[in-house]
Amino acid sequence: MTCPDDDRTAHEPPETRHSASRLPLAVDAKEAALILNISPRLLWTHTNCKEIPHVRIGRRLLYPVAALEAWLASRTTGKPRG
Repeated sequence: MTCPDDDRTAHEPPETRHSASRLPLAVDAKEAALILNISPRLLWTHTNCKEIPHVRIGRRLLYPVAALEAWLASRTTGKPRG
């Protein structure tokens, strides 16, 4: 028996679930550097100085996407174009 409101996306592989408009909750260093358009080395420098939001889960270092967006917005200078 299947429920009519069954969410089929929960059973899809991760690469098909995430689109450009919907990022995962957290990403690894390589993905975080790509999202921020900076080098992995610069990302590590900011991470090591505790300047950029990150979370350690076990041995993995993850970067919450919402926190990266907030961090980037807080560093924005100048007036937005309108």
